[in-house]
Amino acid sequence: MSELQKLVNTVELLVDTVEEHTPKIQQSLAESAQKIADKEQQVDAFLANARPEQRIVQDITIGGSADYFYPVWFTMPDNEFGTARLEIHRFYAWNGAEGERPLTPLSNHQASLNLELEGSSNKSGGDANFLMIKRFSERYNMTSSHVAFQMFATQRLIDVTKPAFNNLADGTFDALSNKFSGIYLRGGGLTYRFTKNWAGDINFYDEHTPIELENFGATANAKLTVAPIPIAERIEPNATLVPYEKLLTGATA
Repeated sequence: MSELQKLVNTVELLVDTVEEHTPKIQQSLAESAQKIADKEQQVDAFLANARPEQRIVQDITIGGSADYFYPVWFTMPDNEFGTARLEIHRFYAWNGAEGERPLTPLSNHQASLNLELEGSSNKSGGDANFLMIKRFSERYNMTSSHVAFQMFATQRLIDVTKPAFNNLADGTFDALSNKFSGIYLRGGGLTYRFTKNWAGDINFYDEHTPIELENFGATANAKLTVAPIPIAERIEPNATLVPYEKLLTGATA
């Protein structure tokens, strides 16, 4: 057999092999194309329904005195919503213009704050409720105090002749609220920005006469009031990811 004939035979064999496998190759290509088309449809469906997490911003200026922290309270949504996120922050030079400067008169460096919270619901809710600090940092001057899943407040008896449902003495100040989480922020005209992923206002009070925060009812014989806290009584936020019931008992992660 000549070399030319060998070459012809080899080519014919190769052609036969290609023809034999062509249907399989075509089927494989069709299957791959269908997978790509299906994936593109999934991506299109995702993009059609996807919504970026909402970002709701609320600026608050707390008046009163720079020698006090003032109550700020809120309720995060429940587990049906998912994890609620709240950032409390301020730029170091806010309120630093000449004529303002409530903390450092000779500098525009007043106070910077970054406090990031994550949580869900409140004490009375039926979900897996919590409040945790994700990050905390501040510079130049202290700004925050008494962060708590249960807002710090003073318990008052409705009828002073009877005990309260929890047997706490009249005037007890602790993390007691069943409805609200909260923090105390420094006053004097400082501006704070609240950035969160759920709708609803942040509440605050910057006067000195105590106001009612929550009423447990006549049967419980107790209500809660809030008022400013002196700077000297500060409880600094703990920067670790620790549930607040542990923080309040002094436990660490």
